[in-house]
Order: sequence, then C-alpha cells, then structure tokens
Amino acid sequence: FGSEPCCEPPPLWTLDGALARLMLRWKLWRNKWDDDGAANDAEALSATHFAVRRSGVIGLLVILMTSLFVGVTQFGEPLELGLQMGRDALRRTSASGDIVVIAMDDRSAKEFGRWPWPRKYDAMLVDQLRSMGAKKIVYNVIFSEKSDPVNYAAFAAALNRAKGKVWLGAQATDDSNIGMSEPLLPIKLFRGKTQQAHFNAWSGMLGYIKYIPNYVNIEGIRYPSQAALLAGSDPKTGHIWPDYAITYESIPTISAIDIAYGRTAKSAIAGKTVV
Repeated sequence: FGSEPCCEPPPLWTLDGALARLMLRWKLWRNKWDDDGAANDAEALSATHFAVRRSGVIGLLVILMTSLFVGVTQFGEPLELGLQMGRDALRRTSASGDIVVIAMDDRSAKEFGRWPWPRKYDAMLVDQLRSMGAKKIVYNVIFSEKSDPVNYAAFAAALNRAKGKVWLGAQATDDSNIGMSEPLLPIKLFRGKTQQAHFNAWSGMLGYIKYIPNYVNIEGIRYPSQAALLAGSDPKTGHIWPDYAITYESIPTISAIDIAYGRTAKSAIAGKTVV
C-alpha cells in the first residue's frame, strides 16, 4: 500500500476509513485519554489508517461479510445445487426395490373417480395389500376429514383388520413452505387404528427438498417422518437428505386399480413397504 502516510485522513465513508476511526477511539478510551480532538487528528487517523490497511483486516472483514451474506440469503444455493446435480449424474443408481409405489394414476381415476376417492376403495386397497403380505402400508394422505358413514365405516374396518400395519400422514404447524396455521392429523377413529408419520419437509431457495427432519412434535406427541420410516433410519434424532442420484423410473410402481382388483402378482408386494 505504499510508504507510511503523513497527515492525510481517510475518507469517512469507506470501510477502512470508518474502521480506522473506530480503532483510534477505542485506543483513546483504553488509555483513558480525554481528548476528543485527538480522535480527529489527521496525523493520528492517517497512522491508524495505514496500520489497518497493512494488517489485512479489511480483506478478512470483506470475506466474513460476504460469507454472512451468502449464508443468510442463500445466494450461493444455485451453484451448490448445480454441483449436486453434477455429482448425482455421475453416480446414478437404481432403487432397492424394497419400497413399492401404489399410484393414484389416470387409470385408477377412471374407475374410482377423482381424488379424494370414496373410502371404500381405500378399504379395498388395504385389504388386498394385507392379503398380499405387505410389510407396511404407508399413506401419503392424512385422512383428516370424515366421509359418508358407509365409506367411513368400511375404511375403519379395513384398518382394524390390518392390525397396525397401516401408517397415515400427519402435518406439523411449523412448515413455513406451505404456511400451515394448525396441525393436520387423521380423524380420531382412524388414528386409533393406525400409526402416523409426518411428511414435513424443508425446501431450498429453488423449491427442491433440502432435508426432512426425522421427527416433529405435534400437540406434544413426537411423530417420526415418513422418510425415516421408509429408509429404516432412527426417527429419534437427525435429518434425512434425499438422494437425488436414485432414478425415479427404477422405483417399482403399480396402479391402484390393479391392486384393488387383484391383478398384481403377490411376489410384487410380499415383504415390502408400499406407499
């Protein structure tokens, strides 16, 4: 930065100029000087300014402020996501096959009608999956509202026959991504015949899921995440980060209509977790 300056005070509006003034006042206070004029003395300011610039502290402050800005604003997230996508592309892998998706697809909608279906069809699905030997039946649905009495009773009876194999959804209030104002849980009758797991997830700036907490507290009760349930991880601590290297087309998927009417081989379901 050149030789030691003589008497030129630094501009007040620059970072190094403001820092030089703060440091000089701190030095005066530490030495219990009671000379306010000394803090504005051109020679003292110039010497302090030179020391600040020579020390490299400005560069450090710039780095710290930049890091803080990037961390708070998630400004670097697009770059991070791009690097992650590149890594995932290099290590593409297939799903294990231990989890089977039962699709609420167009074929099912033509037969059952638009979602939400009458509960009797969900009763058919649960009974069929149970008879086919499903290990767990995990609904990505909460069932927080009652349907008509006949369908309501049919689904409740099927859940009772499943003897604890069925997990229904739950939603906590602190999901800022969807602006929930109150928790959502299955109705009490369904809750008493099933277990529940939450599907709260925290998204990044660009909308992709960053992580899923292994549990959340809803009305004083700890609920595991559906992700932890499917992955077989400990639901008591930590988070799950989705593995985007898994190719979606490799996940076994069966139309709900084929399950309901028994058109699927038992081996496709036996011993597996279905969603």
